[in-house]
Amino acid sequence: TTKAKNTIASVIDKRAEFANRIDDNGVSKVSPDELKIGDQIIINEGEIVPVDGIILDGSGFLDTSSFTGDSNLLSLQKDMNILGGTILKEGTITLSVTKLFNDTQISKSIEMIQNSGEHKGKGDKFITKFAHIYTPIILGLGLIVFIIFGLVTQNWAYSLHQGLLILVIGCPCAIVISVPLAYTSSSALAMKYGIIIKGANILDKLSKVGTVFVDKTGTLTFSDFQIAKVVPINIEDNLFAEYMIACESRSAHPIARTLCYGQDIASLGAVQENYLEVPGYGVKTRYDNHSIIAGSYKFLNSVGIEFEKPNEEGILVFLAVDGMYRGYVVLYEYIRDEAEPLVQNLHKLGIEVVMMSGDSQSNTDVLAKILQIEKCYADLNPEGKQKLVKEALEKKGKKNILVAGFDNSDVPSLEVADIGVSNGELGADNAVNASDIVLMKHYPGTIYEAIKISQITNRTVLINIIVTLALKFIAAILIIFVQSLSEYIGIIMVLADIPLTIIMTLHSLSILIRKIK
Repeated sequence: TTKAKNTIASVIDKRAEFANRIDDNGVSKVSPDELKIGDQIIINEGEIVPVDGIILDGSGFLDTSSFTGDSNLLSLQKDMNILGGTILKEGTITLSVTKLFNDTQISKSIEMIQNSGEHKGKGDKFITKFAHIYTPIILGLGLIVFIIFGLVTQNWAYSLHQGLLILVIGCPCAIVISVPLAYTSSSALAMKYGIIIKGANILDKLSKVGTVFVDKTGTLTFSDFQIAKVVPINIEDNLFAEYMIACESRSAHPIARTLCYGQDIASLGAVQENYLEVPGYGVKTRYDNHSIIAGSYKFLNSVGIEFEKPNEEGILVFLAVDGMYRGYVVLYEYIRDEAEPLVQNLHKLGIEVVMMSGDSQSNTDVLAKILQIEKCYADLNPEGKQKLVKEALEKKGKKNILVAGFDNSDVPSLEVADIGVSNGELGADNAVNASDIVLMKHYPGTIYEAIKISQITNRTVLINIIVTLALKFIAAILIIFVQSLSEYIGIIMVLADIPLTIIMTLHSLSILIRKIK
């Protein structure tokens, strides 16, 4: 299976062999691992994007199928973040490097696939335990048959023949080959849907999920917000915008990306001092000799900045400069088209859906009602989400708890859950590292697809084990007790071994062509 995993990894390994770096001498061709953060590179039509980066100039169409499995090309424009390993099908772009070659998402994806075999599933563990019990039993049975037949018939040559037949028929090749292959095939099928599963044990856990905790922002809603209103208070409009963007310039949160869209955040972020992001709350920084804070109402209150919270619908981001409240921004978010089908499909599987959010209770309740989610919890910070998941774990019974969160603020809850799901496309590295499953396209519907794949795997492994053991047992009974079949012993032995192994192997490989509905 290690060879199979390496083969799968090599198929998706679309890392570039060179990069066109812009330097003092013009453009020079260098190895991608020589690139540094902040370097500018040119990518021409037909070339593989060598590293993750942000588009500074140019346009075109990008093939992202190596991550998402989607053949539709992505239209590119300035300030978009793109991933290394994708292919520029049309156009020419200038890219600013945001991650080193070994830290790119494609490199991490390949590493995750190659390391996934370190965590065995129940089927694999069954084989290990099975071998410790099954092998002595078959050896003992063969010895017993030899002794009993010898004592009864006094034909020790014939008895030895019968005993050896038991050993041959008992060979569990079908199980040893087909069970690990089922997990490997499932990993490959998951990759077709843009899902990386970090181990066979995760597939086993997925098949027994009882509750799914879903973070609202960026998971059920689009990560791109619309700025509905900007309300500066006792500050000029241009300064309000500058301070807000400066404060959010280093954050990877979807709200920060919206507020900073179209701005030169690389150079702006470089001049920040004492920059501190508190996940789920906001950001503190020192910029242009001013102390600036941007974030939630609770965050500003926690540092002694008190003001009356405005009665506004939507997501509010407040700004304070040098300890004085200076206004807020109102953002609207939109429900993802696939959010409602995801909830419906999970309900059909008998899985409870719980929504978590740091947003206000009123906004969260509206979304929960639209999506028909029974339970929703609002005004949660990262620790609050983690506490909520821990409480569910204490009451879960035999069913597993899955948490889907695509942002670094979701890391605490991802770490304690039975199964954590993050999104590799959004580049929240801590969330990706803390999760068990990484979705390579921003499509939450793949959570349902991952669960269905795990159920297919579980059924396939169970069928392979039961059918193989049953047929082996029947073949042994026929050889020992039905003397009239003695002339067909060779045929029975062959059928109980090679054809059975082939059939079970093909059954495991059939996972590769399954369609998830």
